[in-house]
Amino acid sequence: MTIIERAFEIARSGKARSITDIRTQLRREGFDHVQSHLGSAALQKQLKGLIKPPV
Repeated sequence: MTIIERAFEIARSGKARSITDIRTQLRREGFDHVQSHLGSAALQKQLKGLIKPPV
């Protein structure tokens, strides 16, 4: 699984409340260069759209 695929999976999971949460989780899982992979504004917009608001 690529870092981008995993980022989308985390965003959909309901466990992340922000892009920062996604980055933190990816680092915990051992992914490298997280910032450079998730730096795109378009990608961040897509991920934010998938993050579920807190209930």
